[in-house]
Amino acid sequence: MRKTVRVLPDMDRWRQLISEYGQLQQLTGHTPQTRGQRFNNMIAELLQCWGIQATANVRAAGEIDVAFAIDGVRFVVEAKWEKTKADTGRIAKLQKRVRQRLSGTYGVFLSMSGYSPEALDDIADGDRLEVLLLSIEHWEAMLGGLVPPQELFNLVRDRASFYGEPYTPLAQLFAPAEIPDIRFGPPSEMTDGPLLEAVDGLDAQVVLSGIESGQLGIACHGQNSLLVTTEHGILDVDFEAHRVTMAAPVPDCQRNVLANEDGSIVFLRRSGVGLFRDGQITTVGGGLSGNSCLCRHPDGSLWIFDNGGLLDHSASVTRLDNKLGLQKRHKINYSPANAFTSAWLSADALLTVGNAGYLVSSPATDQESRHTDAQSNPMGLIALDETSFLTVGDSVSLRWTEIETWTSRELARVALAPSVTELALAVNGDLYLAAYQATTSRGRMSFAVIRARLPPELGDIGLHADLAMATVATRPITDTSKKEMGDRPTPGPLPKNRQKSSDPGAVSGPTASNSSGDTVPSDRMTPEQRGTALRTGDDVGTPFPGPPAPLPKRMNAVLRLFDAPVYQDWLFWFMLAWAALDFVSVLTLGPPSGLPRWLTALIGAAFFTLVCGLVPAWIRLRLRRRRHGHGWTATKQK
Repeated sequence: MRKTVRVLPDMDRWRQLISEYGQLQQLTGHTPQTRGQRFNNMIAELLQCWGIQATANVRAAGEIDVAFAIDGVRFVVEAKWEKTKADTGRIAKLQKRVRQRLSGTYGVFLSMSGYSPEALDDIADGDRLEVLLLSIEHWEAMLGGLVPPQELFNLVRDRASFYGEPYTPLAQLFAPAEIPDIRFGPPSEMTDGPLLEAVDGLDAQVVLSGIESGQLGIACHGQNSLLVTTEHGILDVDFEAHRVTMAAPVPDCQRNVLANEDGSIVFLRRSGVGLFRDGQITTVGGGLSGNSCLCRHPDGSLWIFDNGGLLDHSASVTRLDNKLGLQKRHKINYSPANAFTSAWLSADALLTVGNAGYLVSSPATDQESRHTDAQSNPMGLIALDETSFLTVGDSVSLRWTEIETWTSRELARVALAPSVTELALAVNGDLYLAAYQATTSRGRMSFAVIRARLPPELGDIGLHADLAMATVATRPITDTSKKEMGDRPTPGPLPKNRQKSSDPGAVSGPTASNSSGDTVPSDRMTPEQRGTALRTGDDVGTPFPGPPAPLPKRMNAVLRLFDAPVYQDWLFWFMLAWAALDFVSVLTLGPPSGLPRWLTALIGAAFFTLVCGLVPAWIRLRLRRRRHGHGWTATKQK
């Protein structure tokens, strides 16, 4: 078991290298000779982006293309980007250079066109492995962030040490994945079904439960199959046969995957996007910095949303190609680390949801509109069509939103833990919802999957009163507006029970009923009747809507540390109390010092603000990100 520490990369330089790699593949501005020279420097620069000291073109006893060290282990690299496969002679030359150096130095041969069968046989039959062989799939996995350099070289070195294999395909570097225990049906403690409340016509049942995993994701695969993302790999669950198989034995994948018609699976891992087909892994995208999700465009193209995390100034959406380096990134005017997911409403309208509300934008035209959100942490998202979408967030609440008026209705509340949630919609109309259910006896989190059938007419549902949402008028993105979260919102449409009647004979203003049941206009009311009418809402014949709903809690929306509204964050009051207590105590009772007493009190208050507020808030932010699976924390690899 080796501990792998992930280092924060230099995001801007890293993405430039990915784009430049696409140009090198097409020989844009290069000849094959100059491309090889630039390739050596690119390898060194990529390692440097990940915090690894690397040097290109080392001239000593035999020239070395790249030299670097990871965890105290020295590596020397020979890189070849040629049309022909590397043969035994080229590998033997690197072996000689390794023997000229101190014992414990590893040779790494990187051939972008692969190796001849004779070369693989010769090195495997040697006395002692001194050279590790890499190919284009290993290089692109490092470049895209699918398998960062530290992790990749640890996996390759372990494979050579334990199995004596100088060359191992990328997919085989991972240990054989074990299928976790899965229960078809609800957990034993869920005796009353998964729904706490629901609208008429909505039925749901638990189809999977007890899945222990630190990662969670679901995607529909046909009418009766589901692709389930776990920390062990991507599972293919057949509900008809009650059978679970390993669809992609790639550990530590994140969130929902996408299934292509040719049987391949597109997945997220670390900071890259991979494609698994016929037992092989291809890196098709990379350079991701935060919580990301895959989304399919109406034209069938593949896009990746990235909320920016702690390393970017904004969220982004990127169109992927079938090769790494040909991707095109578009910035989204959404504050970093606050968005959760995106989905295409139409060919030119992208919906982004998060704790800062809804954003509808067009990467092609830079048009956008903003809308407030009454749901906190809306992580699961399904675009039903151009007019409506589904979200699921905290409390595990399933909500339907109609886009024309931006009104929202709660469809159901589910008896699962309010944490990470995901949605998937099958072609037959079945809706799948995944969320964590409980902590097991071993201290691990386990999640369940619920299958629901939505009512045929969502527009006629009225579980609760409509929630009108404020709307910002559509406007182009400018340099000034990119720095803002939105202009001052204009009032949205009135709820139906507050709109004016179009009947000319209708009585306007508050009304009441007398003892005989007749309607009494406001100008003939007694003071008691007028107060009763204003309290009960008799003017429209419906219950009074009451005071406005409290603002939804938005996690880490203030300085990326405190929750908003800030008066609902206990940590803010904890910090304020200690700082105020110290300030007053030192100002009134503190011992004399060389500094003015007021300055000593101010320094003490600043110290307690840091220790009791900012530092705990930063730790809480990291824990939340780790729980949602997109923190840059230390991980362990077998």
